[in-house]
Amino acid sequence: MRGRSLIYRKPLTRQEADIVVKYLSNPPKGGSANYFIIDMLGGKLDRPDVPSVFDHHKNALFTMVPFSEWGTPDSGPGLTCPECLKWSADMAKDLQDAYSSGPRLEAYQNMLELGMPLSAYYGEKNLLRLQQIKKTFDPTNVFSFPQSIPLP
Repeated sequence: MRGRSLIYRKPLTRQEADIVVKYLSNPPKGGSANYFIIDMLGGKLDRPDVPSVFDHHKNALFTMVPFSEWGTPDSGPGLTCPECLKWSADMAKDLQDAYSSGPRLEAYQNMLELGMPLSAYYGEKNLLRLQQIKKTFDPTNVFSFPQSIPLP
């Protein structure tokens, strides 16, 4: 399975809707399910009781996530679907490029993706704060993986 989140601060345009229709009308070969999720934001997210890593998403309207799945639960590890990976990456890129006539760097933390800067998920200020927390509680970087918070 592969998905990538895109956070929107304004309503979907006709161009963006056409991109969604284009990709959902042309699913990749080898995919067992290809779909698109829209999660509404706002509400309590816009009024946190304490500072949080979600603060920079304040006033966002929704997230959009193109997903592609392949294989079955008994297929075993290591099974990939290159067309599925390309389908979801291309759809996300086309949507990102169409948003405000250029790419934006803002995404939901539960959808970390290699190659995206961590500031897209946490915001610059929050990332600096998270790095200080990491330095305090994990000074030797035991919890290190490609998308982990790096030491300052």
